[in-house]
Amino acid sequence: MGCHWIGMIREGWKYAVSTSRARRPAVVNGSQPSGRGVPEMGDMMTKDQFRRSERSGAAGYAQAGRNITRTRLSSLLPLAFTISYLLPSPAAFAAEESSSLPALSVQGQAVTSEATGTLSLNQPNATGSRLGLTPMETPASVDTLEGDTIRARGDLRVDAAVSREAGITMIGTPGNGGTALSARGFTGQAAVMQLFDGVRLYPGAGTVTFPFDTWSTERLEVLHGPASVIYGEGAVGAVVNVVSRQPFEGKIRNEVAALLDTNLTRRLALDSGGSLSRTISYRLDIAGQMSSGYVQRGNSDSLDLKGALRYRPSQDFTVTVSHDHAMQDPMRYYGIPLVRGSLDRSLRDQNYNVQNSTLHYEDDWTNLHAEWTPTASLTLRNIAYRLSTNRHWVNAENYRSLPASNMVQRDGYLDLTHQQEQYGDRLDGTWRHTLFGLGNTLGAGIEANYIGFSRFSNAPFGGLSQVPLDNINPGFFINLAGNRKDIQTTTWQVAPFLEDRLQITRRISILAGVRFDHLDLHNAMPTTGKPFDKTYDAPTWRVGVVYQPVQTLSLYGQYSTSVLPPTSTLITTNLANSAFALSHGRQGEIGIKQALADGRLQWTLAAYDITRDNLLSADPNNPGITQQIGQQSSRGLELNVSASITPRWSINANGSILQARFDDFTETSGGVPVARNGNTPPNVPLQTANLWTEWAFAPRWQAQAGLRFVGRAFADNANANARPAYTVVDLGLNWQPVDQLSLAARVSNLFDTAYAVTTYGSQQWILGLPRTITFAANVKF
Repeated sequence: MGCHWIGMIREGWKYAVSTSRARRPAVVNGSQPSGRGVPEMGDMMTKDQFRRSERSGAAGYAQAGRNITRTRLSSLLPLAFTISYLLPSPAAFAAEESSSLPALSVQGQAVTSEATGTLSLNQPNATGSRLGLTPMETPASVDTLEGDTIRARGDLRVDAAVSREAGITMIGTPGNGGTALSARGFTGQAAVMQLFDGVRLYPGAGTVTFPFDTWSTERLEVLHGPASVIYGEGAVGAVVNVVSRQPFEGKIRNEVAALLDTNLTRRLALDSGGSLSRTISYRLDIAGQMSSGYVQRGNSDSLDLKGALRYRPSQDFTVTVSHDHAMQDPMRYYGIPLVRGSLDRSLRDQNYNVQNSTLHYEDDWTNLHAEWTPTASLTLRNIAYRLSTNRHWVNAENYRSLPASNMVQRDGYLDLTHQQEQYGDRLDGTWRHTLFGLGNTLGAGIEANYIGFSRFSNAPFGGLSQVPLDNINPGFFINLAGNRKDIQTTTWQVAPFLEDRLQITRRISILAGVRFDHLDLHNAMPTTGKPFDKTYDAPTWRVGVVYQPVQTLSLYGQYSTSVLPPTSTLITTNLANSAFALSHGRQGEIGIKQALADGRLQWTLAAYDITRDNLLSADPNNPGITQQIGQQSSRGLELNVSASITPRWSINANGSILQARFDDFTETSGGVPVARNGNTPPNVPLQTANLWTEWAFAPRWQAQAGLRFVGRAFADNANANARPAYTVVDLGLNWQPVDQLSLAARVSNLFDTAYAVTTYGSQQWILGLPRTITFAANVKF
């Protein structure tokens, strides 16, 4: 049966690939386009080795998967129908199921305002603690955003969905994988951690590229503030956990979604799951997308495929194996330069990258998860996983306008390849018992990871060119230095952890945790042949109190610590930075959470104060020397409100205000040390607000409206250049003619606001989506 599955899927892919359009020309190592398409990374060591591997069976399989995302929308249909053909019909195991599975009626979800959901204050949240606590029981600010809500709003990417949460903003660029976030005054992959099903892929050279698509998302969970006591180094602003859809028991249910928008984005997705027998269930999610983009040469495509099998021989034991394969060719767009310090709107659709640029990410994520509950009070869990990523950039990244000549100067010709593998295992357990007559929940475990990272590049990234401001002829890539391996590291990490919740009284509980991370880094230094080793030891802890005078009201306070790498990424620490210790963060937070009117009104308010020390700072007396004496801090408020005004009308709103500053920081500018004390760190907006409302104004009809406000953020440490604040309004209309079919029309950026999502250097803005009209359809069967 397994071979039949693989063979049929491969035939579906072959059909799709056979109708795909010709691939765009590309260049590697400075060669001119040959028409054979963009070379793939695979296990590339050199250009010739890579081309040989491309002809191998494994590379051919990867090529087939990559090509499917470049097909016309119609060419994806055979794949969906091939897979649906392979799925067993309910009749195939109806007799067997009838004796073990409850009857299940498959119906479409009615269009009501309840689809938006609430703040889920009484639903267990797996990210804020490993003890199975709800947000009301957790002394921290934790949010949950349901996957159905995300998809109903039309958010196709994880960063777009999570940026609707309080205080979270997108700052993704092609250089950081397009996934970087800002939270509570701290930015980037080293400060805002991202997880997939509770597991972290360590960022390499400040880059994370998975997960990105929301189709397979069951929910997003956000823990605001430091979280190193749970997840290790690299979490001071927030943790975002993407929880994926899992196999379920019952009759097989399927959903197919299609989308088309005015940027010629075409998307087709399939979700299927259910029982294959009394003990085995499955889940399959596929999402393929391609787009022409909203700038010149802005084409992109992606494929996200997730499959999972669950074996449940008894009520107290389950084993789940899953694999995720994701490929992206994002829009090869690094923004536009400012003209005389301001945005020239006539350049809004320009793309100053070279004609033969390349941007490609490929991620694979395999895990085996087992859970055993031998008694009602004891649960044991183990997850073993392998994560791998391959990335390739060939781009001219930096642009500067020359108004006198009406030209744009380009430099930063980067040809980079990342290869990264991570193997890990986490074993933990939860024990619910009494301690001195008091209710107590104890959690303990240990995790270990091995991370191997290699980078090939054309450093020092030379090359200089000029193109007209109207960019009629974008030119080709320049590679002066040629490519070589310049980073090769291995990192071993092990961390025992302990967490405990003690119910002091019926109304008061204490939560405490401690973790100790030990990391050994080996950098082979391939360019110098002089390797070095570095060891880091990082103890972290937190303690919090929750007071519940009534079941629907929680008051809490907590103190927590975190550790961060001294630079953007620990696993790629170089020799110069190996002399520095880890940076430390500490936070005090108080808050309130309440549910009123039988849960129809829920709200939370959090106030926090975070300090991070051991920043790298220039010596004021000797600008050529770096010292680890700096400090930055942030303090602020975050408010969340969810209200079902009537059974047909709901509102979700949140907002944040903060003060973020460098307390003690000096940088070298033009060879001269300059103090930045009191300045706001780059990419940190001091105010954010989000609003979403839904109104079921007639049977089977629903109107939606959303508003996003992001305050001004500076583009440099000097606070000399700023990205202006922006407000974006979205509208939607849903119609469900029958239970199994829903149709939607949406308008993103209703007023066609020209705004910068983030900056790429102080004089280069990456612009956001213009007004876009989207039509979508979902069918359930």
